[in-house]
This record gives sequence, C-alpha cells and structure tokens, in this order.
Amino acid sequence: MYYSATPSKTLPKFRRHQPGLPRVPITLTALRALVPANTRITATTALAIAGKQADALVGLHAARDGSRLPISESLITGIRRLRVIDTDQRLPGSHAWNTTTRQFNIELAKTEAPERRFALTHEFKHILDYGRTAQLYADSSIMSAAELSELAADFFAANFLVPTQWLTAAWNVGTRTTKELARLFLVSEHVIRDRLEQTGLASGDGSPSSNTNGTELSSPTPK
Repeated sequence: MYYSATPSKTLPKFRRHQPGLPRVPITLTALRALVPANTRITATTALAIAGKQADALVGLHAARDGSRLPISESLITGIRRLRVIDTDQRLPGSHAWNTTTRQFNIELAKTEAPERRFALTHEFKHILDYGRTAQLYADSSIMSAAELSELAADFFAANFLVPTQWLTAAWNVGTRTTKELARLFLVSEHVIRDRLEQTGLASGDGSPSSNTNGTELSSPTPK
C-alpha cells in the first residue's frame, strides 16, 4: 500500500533506492553498535537507544522504498542468522538461539497482520539486546529489568512500524482517526493511540509528552 492521499510534496522527502545499486545492508552488529560501551545507561536512555535503533531501520526503508507504507517487515526477516517460524503457540511471539543452526528463531502465533508485525518487531528487539540486558536495563528504580526490557521492545516496535515523521505527515494532511492511521501503518489502533500520545499529536500541541526523544516510561503494550 502506498500513502498517496495527498501530493508527495506534503510527505517527508527521502532518497529512493536506485535501480542497479545493491540494497542497503543491515546487520545485527550494526544495530547493536548503537548501544554505548562501558556507559551507565538509565531507563530513559535505554528507551532512547531503542528509538535510535528503530530510526536506523526506518532510514534503510526510506533509502530502499522511499515513503511507501506500511513499513516492510522484510528489513527484519531478511537479516542473516534470523529465521521466522509460524506456530500454533498461544503467545504472540517468542525467540530463541538455535545452537544447531547457529541462528535466532522468532516464533509467531498465527494472528492478523497488525498483531503479527508488532510481535515480530518486539521479539527482534529482544534479539538485539541478547547478551546486553544487564547493561541496558539494570538501572531503574520504578520497574524491574525484565519489565523495562519488555517496555523497550514495545517502544522499538511502535517507533519502527509508526515512524514519527510519517505519522506527523499523515496527521498534517488530515488522516487523523485511529482507524485510518491503523490501516495506513498496518498496526493496531492501540499502537496508534500510544504513538499519538508520544508524539504530542493527540494533545494537539505537536510536542512530545516524553522524557527524551519521544520516550516515556509508560510506553506501548501490544493488543
């Protein structure tokens, strides 16, 4: 689906992928490199890092596909050493390192596309954090490391699937109901409501109701 309700000049301008050039590569290592080494990381900083990692993926989407929506999950599923498996499990998603094949498996329940996309992206963030959860999520006085890890995964997923610049562009040209926006970004209305609140669009002042970079400690939970 392409966002074409208005002339393209109303949307953010991004360089499109040029035919004949190699696709922009993406690796787990590159995204993990956005975590500063040997640095004390607060809860707010951990969420800001999740946002930066999401932004890096969105930048690759923009370079490859321009302003096309919804954001393609192939940026995740196409990563080396990663396999996505559909299962009959009750949990929306789970992940594990396969010692035999030496790759990460993400197992997803057979659900509707919005829920499946969110679960995939959420679990991918846990894989990005593999081996670094103690550094990223130990410094919080208001929740456990496990709770903060889940919060960061939700925040990463929401920011990747509903990028601030494109949500703002859609809002500014009149696409404002949660139903319309959910259809445009192929996410649940719950995720849209969270993103509208984070970006300040829901309050009408256009300023994020957040701690830093649009992050806040009551961020999305998938529904």
